[in-house]
Amino acid sequence: MANKEISDGLQWPFGPKNYLIFGAGMISIILGYITLAYTAPDPIPGDNSWPQLLLTISPALLVIGYCFLIPMSIIVRGRESEPSGAKADS
Repeated sequence: MANKEISDGLQWPFGPKNYLIFGAGMISIILGYITLAYTAPDPIPGDNSWPQLLLTISPALLVIGYCFLIPMSIIVRGRESEPSGAKADS
C-alpha cells in the first residue's frame, strides 16, 4: 500500500506541448548541421551565393534549436497538476 501512495503522488511533468517543442528543436538542430555540411567552398562553379546563404542559415538554425527551443521545451508547463482540493478522498 505504501508504494501505491508514493507512486500516485509522482507524475511525469512533460506533456504533448513539451514534446512538440522538443521535436521542433531537434529538427532545427539536425537541419542546422545538414546545411553546415553543405557549405563546401564552391559546389557550383561560378555561383558563390549559395554557400554564403547556407553559412548564414546554419548557425541561426543551431542557435534557435540549442538556445531557444530545447530550453523552452523544458521550461514550458506541459501538464497542469491537479489542484489539491479537487482530488476526491477515498
